[in-house]
Amino acid sequence: MISLHDLLSSCIDVSRRAGAEIVRIHEQQGHDIEVKHKSGPKDPVTIADVNSEKLIKGLISRQFPGLTIIGEESTPVILPPSSEPMLRFDLTDMTLPSVPLNEVCLWVDPLDGTLEFVEGRLPYVSVLLGISHRGTPVAGVLHQPFLNQTTFGAPGFGVQGCTHSTAIENPASDVCVIAHTFARGSPELDEMMKQFEPMRPERIGGSGTKGLALLEGKAHLFVHPHTSFTSRWDTCAIEAMLYATGGSLTDEWGIRYNYGPDTSRTNDRGLIAASAFGQRFLERYNAPAPPPTPAPGTPAPIPVHMAHH
Repeated sequence: MISLHDLLSSCIDVSRRAGAEIVRIHEQQGHDIEVKHKSGPKDPVTIADVNSEKLIKGLISRQFPGLTIIGEESTPVILPPSSEPMLRFDLTDMTLPSVPLNEVCLWVDPLDGTLEFVEGRLPYVSVLLGISHRGTPVAGVLHQPFLNQTTFGAPGFGVQGCTHSTAIENPASDVCVIAHTFARGSPELDEMMKQFEPMRPERIGGSGTKGLALLEGKAHLFVHPHTSFTSRWDTCAIEAMLYATGGSLTDEWGIRYNYGPDTSRTNDRGLIAASAFGQRFLERYNAPAPPPTPAPGTPAPIPVHMAHH
């Protein structure tokens, strides 16, 4: 068995330690940091990504042996020295259950917004840790190392750490605000966003901080077409926190993704995330037909009406 309460508590602490490592590397290397590319110029990776993931995997694995951890950089697990103190964030106002260890998966994006990190848009850099149980996100942590801000939450307990503004939540306005990338979009993304008109794009870097913008009331939606993928480590933490606040995150057909350990790593059916207020704009969207065919062996996605919120 594993205590989800203790795991979330540890994830909050570990996200901050990983964030401190990211800041340390930036202060030491700055613009001289070596950048490699995994699949193209928009998919960079640095030593900060790798070191952050090694730290997260090592510390969490030492506290929770046998836990399935899936990280973006696929680094090996290296346990830290036993002399290193293990801390936990005080979660006195949350009581999450204990569940079988083999039903839990931790999704790790050790440095979300690497392009922002490299190009100096540091407020959009984050560490994302998402906890899933039986394939459904049940808790999430987003730490912004260069703002020293940690946002975390779980369905049934709400979200802590960020401030929510109601400035764009005017029932009399029909303008949909969509979190949009700094990078050049695609014709498919432009076409997808047009369906929500009248709409206004809000420039925000990083998948994590686009999701955070919904929690903070800076945008109503975050969308991505099925022709260009986000990944499960980008969305697990955000999905948990959106459902904790009355929001949602599904594919283009309104079906939730499965975050079990044997599922696909990519959100290959697109993405539509909405804040609680943003739910009113979802009816404007007409999904393309038919939906993509899941890869063989992929666990079934979770119908919205069956997923626990």
